[in-house]
Amino acid sequence: MNANDLSHIAKLRILVNSMEKDLGLDKLSADERKLLYAMSAMSSGGTDELRSDDMKRHPLCQELSHPTFYRTLKSLLEKGIVSRSGPRKTGTYSLKIPRLDQVGP
Repeated sequence: MNANDLSHIAKLRILVNSMEKDLGLDKLSADERKLLYAMSAMSSGGTDELRSDDMKRHPLCQELSHPTFYRTLKSLLEKGIVSRSGPRKTGTYSLKIPRLDQVGP
């Protein structure tokens, strides 16, 4: 790695931080953003219902411990960003994507 590579990464981080702020994502924790991004990437393939087991295996969520993953999922459910799909025991969820500036605490 050289200074130029690091400079490019720094510019990307600044851009991502700016976009997150514009979209209201800066109000979410880092773990909430990771899970939200993973779900968004997975659902962009046309899948509306996402299984929690598949989400846990996504590269963005692999470093989350089991309890942290489920705490984060619960938080996104409470904020109305994610909803359950089907019965609770199926472990399937979908994104709701409300306006994030109107998301609860």
